[in-house]
Amino acid sequence: MGTSTAFQLVQRGVRRVVVVEKDALGAGASGKSSALVRLHYPFLPEARLALASLRWFQEWKDRVGGSCGFTQTGFVRLVAPEHTERLRRNVARLQAIGVPTCLVDGEALRRLDPGLSVHDVEVAAYEPESGYADGYATAQAFMAAARRGGAQLLQGVRVTGLRVAGGRVQGVETTAGFLAAPAVVVTAGAWAGPLLRQAGVALPLVPSRHQVMLMERPPQVSRHLTCIAPGSLYFRPDAAGLTLVGYGPGENGVDPDAYRDAVDETVRVQGAAALVARYPAMQQARLRRGYAGCYTLTPDGKMIVDRAPGPRRPLPGGGLQRHRLQALAGGGHRPGRARHCRPGHHGGRLCLSRHALCRGLAIGRPR
Repeated sequence: MGTSTAFQLVQRGVRRVVVVEKDALGAGASGKSSALVRLHYPFLPEARLALASLRWFQEWKDRVGGSCGFTQTGFVRLVAPEHTERLRRNVARLQAIGVPTCLVDGEALRRLDPGLSVHDVEVAAYEPESGYADGYATAQAFMAAARRGGAQLLQGVRVTGLRVAGGRVQGVETTAGFLAAPAVVVTAGAWAGPLLRQAGVALPLVPSRHQVMLMERPPQVSRHLTCIAPGSLYFRPDAAGLTLVGYGPGENGVDPDAYRDAVDETVRVQGAAALVARYPAMQQARLRRGYAGCYTLTPDGKMIVDRAPGPRRPLPGGGLQRHRLQALAGGGHRPGRARHCRPGHHGGRLCLSRHALCRGLAIGRPR
């Protein structure tokens, strides 16, 4: 989201844009994102953002340049039978705002992907235009375009604090010295919470570890849909002959600088079993490698894009989860015009005040 914001700022004529990266670009959550590009969100502001972002991925070469690795595979959302009616309602709401999605029954789903086990599927949500991208390539392409427009990238430089005086942000303290800035956008992911607390902004952001595996598909499985299934399972195609598999609810409260980056044995065994149950032909799949990434959670599972309370506080962008790469494309769009909430009117937006810990703060339009 940081590189997307830098790109959009440059596109709007902002002359001095600096991106500060504590490691190498794409070394964190962006590079480890499962990078599903899909539209099925029950929260309509996120669905609208995802829909706008899909067009960016589809038209990447013309809009940004370079490559984002977008691959259209089709996407299917499966739910347990007891959630069927909720799925029907959500698809209707998404269709009403222009999302290209539809309901398919088990027989239609079998025609779309004969390898899927659909014995327990009454209906599923199907998105023919969706698929996946490459999180690392996306961040790199955004930054390359931003730099062509004059943005600066500082790699291997850690932000150690935000300097605020008189209710106004003054800039950021870094391991390379102080950087003066009249506006600061915090897109630090799992590190955003501690940074913002230094500026007097306490957000309910929780770092969470999530594990994924890359499986070598057996020869008989040449292609398959991207899928989110019940039981904390999702999978999508990956580079030549591989399938990326995500499994498990995540491990909350980890240290983003010291979490275990390998896959736990229990997740390896249970995740493989869940994949085979949903896609029986994967019985012969072999584990190529696995890894873990760290992303951030909010109490309601939805991202935050808002101006912090006060006339000139940092603009937080946080709560981006494991496969929400689309925030990189859409979250940076119109960066100076985040939708703000009046106190007590937090419903339906991506603002701070919808969280109980933040309600009562003086959050309004920038002065």
